[in-house]
Amino acid sequence: MSESHTALPKSRVSHMGYFRRSRDVKPSIQCEGYPKKLRWIQNPDIQKQKRSTSRSLSVNSKTATKPDCPHIRVGCTPNNTQIGLNLPRQCRIFSALPLHIHGTLSLLPDTTEFDRYLFDYNLFQMSKLVFVNSDPVTSARSVHIALALEPNSLLFDSITASAAIHLSLIGLVDRHLVFSKKNRVLRGMRAVLASRESADELTCFKGLSSPTPSFIRRPLDDMVICASISLIGMELSQGSHLSQILPLIKGSTALIMERYQIPAHQNILPPIFLHCQRLVAYFDILSCVPYPRAPFLDTDVWFPLISEGGNRDYDPLMGCFSEVFTMIGKAATLISGFYDRRIDEAGFLTQRNFLVSQLQAWEPFRNSQVEFTTEIPVMLERDDYISAQAGNTHKFATLIYLLRSYSKEGAANSWTLDDSHYDHLVSCLRSSISRVPIDSPFIATMLWPAFVLGCESRESHEQDETTRWFLEVLAKQRFENIRVALDTLRGEIWRGGDCARLNWVKMCWERKIELILA
Repeated sequence: MSESHTALPKSRVSHMGYFRRSRDVKPSIQCEGYPKKLRWIQNPDIQKQKRSTSRSLSVNSKTATKPDCPHIRVGCTPNNTQIGLNLPRQCRIFSALPLHIHGTLSLLPDTTEFDRYLFDYNLFQMSKLVFVNSDPVTSARSVHIALALEPNSLLFDSITASAAIHLSLIGLVDRHLVFSKKNRVLRGMRAVLASRESADELTCFKGLSSPTPSFIRRPLDDMVICASISLIGMELSQGSHLSQILPLIKGSTALIMERYQIPAHQNILPPIFLHCQRLVAYFDILSCVPYPRAPFLDTDVWFPLISEGGNRDYDPLMGCFSEVFTMIGKAATLISGFYDRRIDEAGFLTQRNFLVSQLQAWEPFRNSQVEFTTEIPVMLERDDYISAQAGNTHKFATLIYLLRSYSKEGAANSWTLDDSHYDHLVSCLRSSISRVPIDSPFIATMLWPAFVLGCESRESHEQDETTRWFLEVLAKQRFENIRVALDTLRGEIWRGGDCARLNWVKMCWERKIELILA
């Protein structure tokens, strides 16, 4: 991709500059909700604005007001060396919003300029940290935006809340505002779900055999599913414990499966629905490790449902390979059943060996007939090559996870017996991780392989290298679940010595080390 996906180091300047300028200008117009309000300058002729291809909303520093707002962190004001001495006094806040979004935003009566700024930040900055394809004109993304711009949209509230949370993690938004916006989304979600249940009860009361007609329910269902996924993302970005996130994943799963209960929808899978389903499957499976548990939906149910045209492998949304994720889910299910004594030793070893052989046989972009080496193959684009390396990291990490889950001889002999084999797998894992650049969007999918590499790091220099990787990704992504994973390695795995390293899968089970490595 030609566009840089390292959003925060570049955008931090403009964000801090926005808050700095907002405090430096003289007060003028009073507003609703905030003591002071920025004055937005735009062409009053909306039709003329729509025809223009270069104008966008901007803040005029001479007429803008000082938002005497307690939600903005005064202590985070950058100095001149941080923001540059030659910044223009007129700053365009919306970085790339299409003009039709400008016009629609200006017609929303309950939005403030700050909410619009948060909406833009989520749409054009945060999305680059999560999705390989973050282009807003793609089918699923455009529908997502349209749902957010509906009047009284629950999705708009969840999008601005997510952006507020992310900005609070770099010290630009006060946590009281985050708490307020999260509560608003939760209240809205409860109200919408209650209204859906009431509509179903009314339908049944009138003697109709089906739920509320699909042409009425479908837009509402899409909005609710999108908002429910935003709730998962909020908790993930704040580093919340998995016990707070699993009910949200389970609820989103229920909403998706409920959609398939409507006969009119069984053969209609709109892009926005597939988009949501991929995300929920991704969250579900990457919360099944390192503490092994079965996904809420079996992987053979998750991925055939989201396949298009029979291709169940590469997922262009997340830039990862669905077949590998099915095997991550199956590995976690198998290990959980064995540790719970629902599967005996012989059955476990038979199924484990089968999964190991499947993982060993899997290759990224299998149909391309390209052997992936240290050099980028001529037949592949750079992003395809990086995606293939990211897929390989999940392959090697899951192989190690399966093999470390069982040792008949016990901890003392497990490394000695398979020393060369484990060394080879760890070397392959480390090599594949090193080929995925930190500034690549594919780095968003790499937390699980990096955690496994950390568990396999024996020497202090290896642990230091893993620590640097986590800190660099954290500096780019600013999602607190990355910090939680690193703290788990430091506090649980590395302090346990060789015993913890050789049996880290069983230790994660016994100590119930639950993470969401998405």
